Amino acid sequence: MAAAFSNNPFDTGGTGGGGGTGPPGPPGLPGTAATIAVGTVQTGTPLAISNTGTPNAAVLAFTIPAAEGVSISTNTPPAAPDPGDLWTTVDGRLYIFRSGFWVQVI
Repeated sequence: MAAAFSNNPFDTGGTGGGGGTGPPGPPGLPGTAATIAVGTVQTGTPLAISNTGTPNAAVLAFTIPAAEGVSISTNTPPAAPDPGDLWTTVDGRLYIFRSGFWVQVI
């Protein structure tokens, strides 16, 4: 049987069997560590959390529906907190009062 021949300059012929996987590439450059900070914390509806910073330096803004008896404090924790009360610090940490203790959320 004669071999097929084409005068078409764009005819590349059939496909080969494929090669194996090549060697791994060089390691990438070290990246900058991402950070998360708490921005504004306010009551309102609907419940929302948004990033007002960048993907690598997130600043999270919270809108939390107010529940009866729950308060949100900034900078200084409430003197007599109730369970579920929130407290944010000037350096961006968020705490919730649970079981008699302040628990850091972020």
